[in-house]
Amino acid sequence: MFRSKRQPILPKSKYYDVLNQVVGYFPGYPEDPLIVEDLCRGAFASGGTGSGKSSGFARWLILLFLKMNIGGLVLCAKPDERKVWEELAEKTGRSDDLVILDEKSGLEFNFLEYEMSRKSRGGGEVSTITNLLMIAQDLYNNFSAGGGSGGDQEGGFWIRGLRRLINRLVSLLRLAGEPITIENLREALVSALTPDKVRFFEELLQEQRAARLDLDNPNTLEKLKIINRKMDQFLAQNYCANCLVKANQNLNSHSSSYAKDKRSFHLVYTYFTKEYPNLSPKTQSTFNEFFLGIAEVFLEGILRETFSKGISSEVRPERTYQEGKIIILDFSVKEYLLAGVFAQGLYKYMFQQALERRRPKEEENPQPVFLFVDESQLFMLETDATFQTTARSSLVMTVYLTQSINNYYFTIGGHAAEAKAKSLLSNLALKVFHANSCFDTNEFASQVIGKDYRNSHTISESGGSFSKEFQYQILPKEFSMLRTGGWRNDFLVDAIVNLTGRVWSTKENFLKPTFKQNNKV
Repeated sequence: MFRSKRQPILPKSKYYDVLNQVVGYFPGYPEDPLIVEDLCRGAFASGGTGSGKSSGFARWLILLFLKMNIGGLVLCAKPDERKVWEELAEKTGRSDDLVILDEKSGLEFNFLEYEMSRKSRGGGEVSTITNLLMIAQDLYNNFSAGGGSGGDQEGGFWIRGLRRLINRLVSLLRLAGEPITIENLREALVSALTPDKVRFFEELLQEQRAARLDLDNPNTLEKLKIINRKMDQFLAQNYCANCLVKANQNLNSHSSSYAKDKRSFHLVYTYFTKEYPNLSPKTQSTFNEFFLGIAEVFLEGILRETFSKGISSEVRPERTYQEGKIIILDFSVKEYLLAGVFAQGLYKYMFQQALERRRPKEEENPQPVFLFVDESQLFMLETDATFQTTARSSLVMTVYLTQSINNYYFTIGGHAAEAKAKSLLSNLALKVFHANSCFDTNEFASQVIGKDYRNSHTISESGGSFSKEFQYQILPKEFSMLRTGGWRNDFLVDAIVNLTGRVWSTKENFLKPTFKQNNKV
């Protein structure tokens, strides 16, 4: 029997009760419950193409999530991902809880507006908006296999410079009272002052100030009108300078945040009149291309129509744990390419941030949520490992699937790619390995499960002998021999499971469950 609609997994349960709630049992192991806490520590599943990863462990886990009557977020790398969830949701009575965000849904989620309008602590901060746009840069680099933020000295210089440029652009619009949109940020950058224009602009400002101090002179008023006309013409053609003037006017209104805004204005004004105009042409053009490369994707197509306008209440991340909604982002990377990566990767980041702000220990009836990401290498961020360290506190059950760990190395790229990938993997406590031909993944799997003393049989001309050797409990070759489903394997999919800190009923630190591809709901 499924729980009735909107019935919580534990009526009036508390945080620690939820952590201990049983999610399900691996097939063939009725004495080994998998609980919410296990999945809140993160799950990683690997398996080569055709290994049965999606039809085995993934499908089994999706059904468990649906039967628990909880919400979550689903990213779509492949065109058929949405269809899988819709079919299983219908069979489990959860269709009404699905919220499909695609280009035909009419739903919108403006990342910048969501962050700027957020009322909780830290909402609307310039640094958070800057970080959001830098996340977009990381997604672009990952999709292009260029790595994330870059760890070498030269790469760090460009990233720090880009971050400062974005920070100053956002601050400029905020101080000027202009909407913080991708279009406005782009316009402010492309109209940034050149050294000649800086001189002309500041000369006009000096002339204005001098004329206003000499209004008793009958000839000054006419002169001031001429100066103002020149300034109006200049500002009409230069959005960046116009924002500087507006920011100064707003500053002089002496708002409650005067001291803070005064410091910010000084940094912004100095940047756009002294620092940026005097950068070398190569440096300036590099920063411009970095930023415009991000902005360009938001100025057309799905990112403009769906992610750059308003915010539909249906797709706010908070609805996943408040109302048990399952938000599916149907912008498959196979169809939408970079736009699909941006749309889903940025929403995933906003989802993670929203859940980190949650305080389930203070909620009367806290509910866990899931984050389900197949082809997870496409949406990887350096912040994922940090998020996973606190996911348990936020009751988020993260599930990342990929073919091999080399997908992570390749996507991260650059300096210390392997170390960064393994940092994330170490924070995903539940690991499920399906059939794989990747030597590195199979070797990694053997290392995760570890070594133990095993009987070894030696045969010689004089006879045989037995001894104990310290060796892998499961050899790398065994992962390449797991059943992959289909009619040749009676639709059975093998896996080997390890959960950090768990000794199973078998007295081992691993299980060997077999999933049925045609398993009924």
